[in-house]
Amino acid sequence: MFNVFEDFVVQNWGEDFYEDILESSTLATLDPFVAPGTYPDADLIALVGTTVTKLGIPLRDALVAFGSFAFDGLVKTNPAFVDEHTDIRSFLATVDSIIHIEVRKLYPDAVTPTVLVEERAATGVQLTYRSERKLCPVVEGLVTGAARRFGLAANFSHPQCMNDGAAQCVFDIDFSPVEG
Repeated sequence: MFNVFEDFVVQNWGEDFYEDILESSTLATLDPFVAPGTYPDADLIALVGTTVTKLGIPLRDALVAFGSFAFDGLVKTNPAFVDEHTDIRSFLATVDSIIHIEVRKLYPDAVTPTVLVEERAATGVQLTYRSERKLCPVVEGLVTGAARRFGLAANFSHPQCMNDGAAQCVFDIDFSPVEG
């Protein structure tokens, strides 16, 4: 995720801005962030915090935008995870049961969230997310990116949130074709 975050910042605000973020952040990691390394969550939080402060944007908005951007970057590393699906609902159902298992095989130290998906009505799903990181805005962005990949828009309701004291986040998500 560190390399995806770097790409996100560089593509949107430039290499000099990213270097400024690195220099302005207090990080535990002194070496460059290189895949497939595993780095402290606190370093990513510090980088994101410095970025939103310098840009003057709300953290939630930045995390959603990052999640949406990250989806495309993650797909580039293994497009088969998405390409074997003809619809978003079947893809989302594999996040926990296939994708996160494969991630843990490649990165044994990775701590993946729990993501459970149940079909809800003809056009939607209920997605349950649990993670000690409580990065539900990133999940919203990732699902938005996935929907875009399938030619859809995603409308979210978030009736339960870990950041508000719930044991897990629950998203009710309706998908609709992108107009235009």
